[in-house]
Amino acid sequence: MECKSNGLYVGQVAKISFDEPCLLNQRVAKLIPKDKFKCNIDYFYYILSTEEMHYNLASRASGSANQTNIYPTIIKSMETLVPPFEIQNKIVKILKTIDDKINIDKEINNNFIQS
Repeated sequence: MECKSNGLYVGQVAKISFDEPCLLNQRVAKLIPKDKFKCNIDYFYYILSTEEMHYNLASRASGSANQTNIYPTIIKSMETLVPPFEIQNKIVKILKTIDDKINIDKEINNNFIQS
């Protein structure tokens, strides 16, 4: 998902498991919650994926429309409310169920189109 705000673009958020090798390039950030026992990593992903977060990041970005920069200090200065861990887990369970349903529907649609 790209978010255009104030003529600037903010890229996509991806979730990668810790055991997967990955490479970081310029203008790519790897964000990890400070305390995995206070912040569910999936909840963290969903928060970072919201339009509100994209808008907030884009509105603080600098540079031209084709080369927007969001500096680590900007990311570190951002705040969001984090509910208790148990509530995060409940929210994640609901959102993952919805994501799974969407993926199943996409698969069904792709199979239908290919038939």
